[in-house]
Amino acid sequence: MGKSCFDKEKAMIICEVMLNPGIIVEELSKRLKMKEKTLKNRLGELRGEGLIARRGRRGGVYLTPWGEVLAKSISEA
Repeated sequence: MGKSCFDKEKAMIICEVMLNPGIIVEELSKRLKMKEKTLKNRLGELRGEGLIARRGRRGGVYLTPWGEVLAKSISEA
């Protein structure tokens, strides 16, 4: 089998957004101890996968319905 396209880093982002809907990138970066550039790249990947969306004036990060399903399965694992 090939390498999974979903890794631990993305799972951490999904879980943090689930706990803090609308969190801004700067705060998410601090909480995850991740460089903003790296985080923005991962968020772009997650957005492309249909798992997150950014809304609002400050670009808050939210889970999509598919992201919520994934977050629930991660938290139950």
